[in-house]
Amino acid sequence: MVLMEDVNEEGSNSVKTQLFFDMLMMMMTSGRERREEEWADLFVAAGFCHYKITPIFGVRSLIELYP
Repeated sequence: MVLMEDVNEEGSNSVKTQLFFDMLMMMMTSGRERREEEWADLFVAAGFCHYKITPIFGVRSLIELYP
């Protein structure tokens, strides 16, 4: 499975960018930012054993899940 998602890495983005995405998520979805540890908990709960997170553009990351 491949996910295209934001991964919150503290200190990696400008404050303006962080605030923009916070506002965007509050306005358009019921989503929220997740730290890598939170993603890992979700992956394990869904039955995946391994994952790889690759930052690709700004605050976006490619998340690969392996059974």
